[in-house]
Parts: sequence; C-alpha cells; structure tokens
Amino acid sequence: MSELSDEDRLIRVLQLHKALKLWTIELLLQQGIPCEETYGNDEKGDIVVINPGDIPRVQKLLDRMQSQFNLDRDVISRPVMTANNPHVEIKTQYLYGKEVELIIQQGTVIGIVSAGNISQPSRLKLDQAGIVYAENVPLSEFTDE
Repeated sequence: MSELSDEDRLIRVLQLHKALKLWTIELLLQQGIPCEETYGNDEKGDIVVINPGDIPRVQKLLDRMQSQFNLDRDVISRPVMTANNPHVEIKTQYLYGKEVELIIQQGTVIGIVSAGNISQPSRLKLDQAGIVYAENVPLSEFTDE
C-alpha cells in the first residue's frame, strides 16, 4: 500500500475508531449491558455504561477479550473499578505515557478497547488503577479487512 497523506491517515484513524466503538457497543448490548456512544468529543470516554452496577460485567467481558486477542499475556486479578458515570475508552493506535495518565486521572474510564498495543508500563499503571483493557483487537473483528 502506498503511503497515506496526512489527511488520509487522520481519516483512516477516525474510520477505525468509529468502527471499533460501534463493534464494542454491539458486544456490550449483546451481553445485556445498556450503553450509549458519547458525543461532543466527551473527555470522560467514548461509550457510557448506563448502569454503574454493570461495571463488573463490562470488566469481565474486556478481560475475556484480552485473553482472546493476547494469548501470550496473563489476565491479572484486579479490584473492580467504581465510578458513578462509567465509560469505556476506544483507541486505535499504540497507547502509552501521558495519554494513559490522562485516562486514569479522568476517573470515569473503567475499561479500554484498543486495536493497538498498550505499552508494558502503561498496562501496569492501568492494572494498578483497576482499569481493564483489551488490546490488539484485530481489524478483522470490526471491519471488512
């Protein structure tokens, strides 16, 4: 594939983000977990989980996804995150550093679904914060690629 222009690369990232978000919402709804996408570039997260009582079910689903897509990594036991306004964050690219710290500081994100990898130090920080994640979700799961 030829190299993408800057604009085409940004469009591609947004297309993947939307597809991954809608796929995740569909999975949550299939599990009977009411949720909605957020609007206005909501800094709290991309998907709001309507009932805070569903947090353990959301985290269990993301742990299963992590196991499915990352056979070489163990899913660790972590405390169940509590939040009055729980959200799931969607990422399509490598996640590390300051971006992870901002997610943790937000205090509303209970889980992350990512098509990309999450750095080892970032995984440790997320584990300590009680935030579950499913990384390396293959494009074939949520696109026609």
